[in-house]
Amino acid sequence: MRNADLERAKSALRRLLQHEKDAQKRYDIENIIESINRGIYTYEQAIRAAKMIGLRNPSFDGDEVGYPDDDFK
Repeated sequence: MRNADLERAKSALRRLLQHEKDAQKRYDIENIIESINRGIYTYEQAIRAAKMIGLRNPSFDGDEVGYPDDDFK
């Protein structure tokens, strides 16, 4: 699912929230929106970490420095 799809889902839920009278349903909808926000954040962090691994070229798990691709041993 693309980020734009998630934003559309959040917008649809916000529209439902505006018209919902039942307190429990409002609470549930707010929790769903928050879950989507946490999912987007987690997804963005995973992408950022994968990009950094690709850029740093680490030699071992936890290597925070890494080596450029043109480095040789």
